[in-house]
Amino acid sequence: MKIRLFAAAISGLFLFAFHGNAQTTDTRSLSSFDKIAVSGGFETLILKEGSSESVTIEATGINADKIKTEVHGGTLEIGMKRGNHGHYKAKITVTYRSLKEIANSGSTDIEAVSVIKGERFEFAGSGSGDFKGSFDVDKLEIAISGSSDMKLNGKAQKQEIAISGSGDVDASGLKGKEASVAISGSGDVKLNVDGPVRSSVSGSGNVSNN
Repeated sequence: MKIRLFAAAISGLFLFAFHGNAQTTDTRSLSSFDKIAVSGGFETLILKEGSSESVTIEATGINADKIKTEVHGGTLEIGMKRGNHGHYKAKITVTYRSLKEIANSGSTDIEAVSVIKGERFEFAGSGSGDFKGSFDVDKLEIAISGSSDMKLNGKAQKQEIAISGSGDVDASGLKGKEASVAISGSGDVKLNVDGPVRSSVSGSGNVSNN
């Protein structure tokens, strides 16, 4: 009898572990947006340009339907639905037609696999999530208040960067004509600008230009 109970308990644990670590995938069509706001600690957010807006979620440790992707006023809001916490991993791939702004208030790492194009692009990070991407824009505005690190490539003629924290911005691969940098903390900024660079540093941060 004890052996049967032990075997049943072990079987239950295996089933729990299987379902708890099973991966679920969900693809959703979205209405038009040109801004993204992500909150929470997703593993990765992948951005790519396409002919229509959509999102694909690959989640482990939680059902993909527990992740919210809603468009309000032209902003795609990504986060966990209320009451859902715990240990999970999620890779989220967003397909956009046009992208002008990203706000990342968490630990999600973001990678743009397509070149982000347009007249102006804004990025605001208030957490530990990193960003990697290439641009072809006239003006790029970056504001970091946390420990986010950024790796930027491409072209942005005018660059405005503000850091209040320990985040670093490596824009040595981002060509530009002018830049304005403000640092209040230990963040470092690397530039690749041909024209004037205006900088203000209060703290141990550093600004360098190739």
